[in-house]
Amino acid sequence: MIQGFTSSFFAVLGLTLAFNTLHAAETLTLGVLAYLPKAQMISRYQPLVDYLSDQLGDRKVELLPLAYDGDEIEAALASGSIDLLLTNPSHFIKLRTQNDLSGAMLTQVVVRNGQPVSVFGGVIITTTQRPDINTLKDLSNMRIAAADPRSLGGFQAQVFEAISQGVELYGPIDYLKKHDLVVNAVLSGKADAGFIRSGVLEGLVRAKKLDLNRIKVLNPQKKDNFPFLLSTRLYPEWPLVALPQLAPHDVRRIASALLALRADHPAAHIARIGGYDPPADYLPVEELARALRVPPYDRPPEFTLEDIWAKYHYEIVIILVAMSIIAFLLFLLWRRNNELLSSSESLRRAASVFTHAREGIAITDACGAILDVNEAFERITGFSREDVIGHNPRILKSGRQDSEFYQAMWQDLLECQEWKGEIWNRRKNGEVYAEQLTISAVLGVDGEVESYVGLFSDITPQKDHLRQLEHMAHFDALTGLPNRLLLTDRLSQAMLQTHRSSQLLAVGYIDLDGFKDINDNHGHEMGDLFLTTLASRMKKIMREGDTIARLGGDEFVAVFPGILNECSYLFTRLLEAIGQPVHAGESVLNVTASIGITYYPQSLDISPDELLDQADQAMYLAKKKGMNQIHLFELN
Repeated sequence: MIQGFTSSFFAVLGLTLAFNTLHAAETLTLGVLAYLPKAQMISRYQPLVDYLSDQLGDRKVELLPLAYDGDEIEAALASGSIDLLLTNPSHFIKLRTQNDLSGAMLTQVVVRNGQPVSVFGGVIITTTQRPDINTLKDLSNMRIAAADPRSLGGFQAQVFEAISQGVELYGPIDYLKKHDLVVNAVLSGKADAGFIRSGVLEGLVRAKKLDLNRIKVLNPQKKDNFPFLLSTRLYPEWPLVALPQLAPHDVRRIASALLALRADHPAAHIARIGGYDPPADYLPVEELARALRVPPYDRPPEFTLEDIWAKYHYEIVIILVAMSIIAFLLFLLWRRNNELLSSSESLRRAASVFTHAREGIAITDACGAILDVNEAFERITGFSREDVIGHNPRILKSGRQDSEFYQAMWQDLLECQEWKGEIWNRRKNGEVYAEQLTISAVLGVDGEVESYVGLFSDITPQKDHLRQLEHMAHFDALTGLPNRLLLTDRLSQAMLQTHRSSQLLAVGYIDLDGFKDINDNHGHEMGDLFLTTLASRMKKIMREGDTIARLGGDEFVAVFPGILNECSYLFTRLLEAIGQPVHAGESVLNVTASIGITYYPQSLDISPDELLDQADQAMYLAKKKGMNQIHLFELN
């Protein structure tokens, strides 16, 4: 009986473990910093999590609100119970220094007062009835009201701005928890000045709770494309972080899905966000934390020999190897000049360092003829020792660097006896590769150069990885077309070029009619195939120098620079190409498109975003006309 019970127990236990393993493999958990009660966080972010689950298909995403107090997030990181984390910038910097976290995967775009923004800052206010307060220096001994000392936009940004201008705040500071209470304290005279987050004033005005004429903004700043009053530099909004256990394939899929999330999507609307942007630079947040000595920089770090080795072991190994080689060569010179014999054991150890070093090593004479190379040199370059002995290292030359580059290299060697840098060389099979190279001169007893030692490593994989990241940041993952970021850059360049010529720039905003039915009736996989086919067709129509970009979903933008007059025929060709049927297996798929057109230059100077807005407005009018239409934006 006991034996039967034991067998049943282990069988149930095995099934349970198998189920949990399968569940863990199919479920991803998004942890969110709960700045509101957890019930409110769930109602706000659950639609976004459901959207992600729908986009991934084979992965279910679960939401886990985590309180700031009580170390809930730290415990979740330690146990590996979350795969993604959405938190505020200051908390992200703290967690990144205390855990094995990578950089931000995406930056959240929030909607404040109807405006989508991915950055924020601080505002320093007083009343217009205080003629004695006009600059930051006037705040030195004033009573200041703020929401919370942990608030980046509501306190820390303002203090950092004051410190950056040499202003110390010696007066009392009242923390009132809420930004609107700070504004009321300033208006009522209970505080001389107040620190609030950007967008708060505009929100109060919009709610008809504030007359902005009563407010004076200190140290006012004007930033391009930032719609709110501002007193400090700008900082990026909340980062979305992928935890180390999340597979790169899932990271790319999640990033693609969130970058495609439109501001008018119900999930974005409920979460009060405008979608997600490529990751911003969070270095300004780290610099602020260091300057103000706030967590995680509120106490000096403790460095040990293990810390130094963990951070610099690669450089230490290179230096030790280089020093060992130089010491060995000097030993040989000393032996030759003094006619002394070294022990065979010493020679064996020195030769082992040279032969088995991970980095490629080449030794040349003073004229550059190769005297010896190690096994790593043969492995990296493909040339054997016999191939290169007596030859100049220029046999590795790839042709990517010009003669001026090599002249500068030799000038450094002659003046400093050392050169460090990156260089492109060619392997024996013709393949070009990048290497990190250090060349050191070995001087004789008379101070003259006797030989050179080159130490290098192959860094081509790192270069390829950087190129892949750059491509992901500028091109749409599905169609390979330029994304919004690259489109904005190209449109800005085209507008500048138009100013220098007498030609026109045409911009068309394209929205597919009926694409939602394809997704609903045939599935997202068929919808993706349909979009890639249309993207390929539109690219064939574009001229050299034109741009066709995907903004997300079924929205595209066409840019035609350097035209002499209106070019509606180009957009007609696009309309015809889109309308052609797409054969996918046994299905024949059809859509039409609505295109809005605008031209540049115009009588007034406008920004690239405003030009896109014009084309977008014209596109909506084309849809109202019955779709499958082209409509030209009419200037007032």
